[in-house]
Amino acid sequence: MPRLPRPPAKFTIVLTTFDRDALVRRVVEHYATSTMVHKIILSWNNLGRAPPQPSHFDTRGVPLVIVEEQVDSLNNRFKPSPLIETDAVFVVDDDFMVDVTDVEFGFRL
Repeated sequence: MPRLPRPPAKFTIVLTTFDRDALVRRVVEHYATSTMVHKIILSWNNLGRAPPQPSHFDTRGVPLVIVEEQVDSLNNRFKPSPLIETDAVFVVDDDFMVDVTDVEFGFRL
């Protein structure tokens, strides 16, 4: 399969959550403030409840894709995904917020 062109100077965030809507909303909106984020992929691991709709998040124009996982596993975040269109990926849990300037600094290295 030919490799698709990658967005320059941007990275994808893969965020894992289970059932903490308010917390995950705050974290998604925090990372969406970065101009270097190409897309946020939310790995929803609560098999018993549908996730909130992407429209419930203020992503400042950053695309948000919510993946409803088939198995509740912390390892879901490591699965290869065609949704990832960048070379760089920042994988983070919903209860961990890194200052956006620090994430951008790490990406530039």
